[in-house]
Amino acid sequence: MLRLTGTGGKLWENLANPQWDAFLKSEMTTLSSDLDDLRVSGLLASRNCDALMAYLGWYERLEPVDVEWRTLEIKKYATYWATYWRELADVHEAVFSGVLSKADRPLPAPVRDWKMSLANWHVKPWNRADWQ
Repeated sequence: MLRLTGTGGKLWENLANPQWDAFLKSEMTTLSSDLDDLRVSGLLASRNCDALMAYLGWYERLEPVDVEWRTLEIKKYATYWATYWRELADVHEAVFSGVLSKADRPLPAPVRDWKMSLANWHVKPWNRADWQ
């Protein structure tokens, strides 16, 4: 695993020009597995509640997970660690459990494009004109 120092994180921010208001964190962690299913925990976090709710609403199509909706908890945090060096204000977080699905779920092109656009909350430094 590669980690930046706090100073490295600030340098990355100067190069990547992150749009923290568009930040969307999506994580999936394995809880347990048996012969029939793989249980997972999901987490979504964003300052943009509308983006978080839209992703959550499409989650079962965007990710190969059958969500157990009774486990869904949504909280708003006054301060939230978006990365290990950056704390953000007013972040909404959704956590839930589910079962990893084996079904192939093709996405409609507009939904696929929207999902990909969510990752563009920062500029990749190597895509900058001044990258060497």
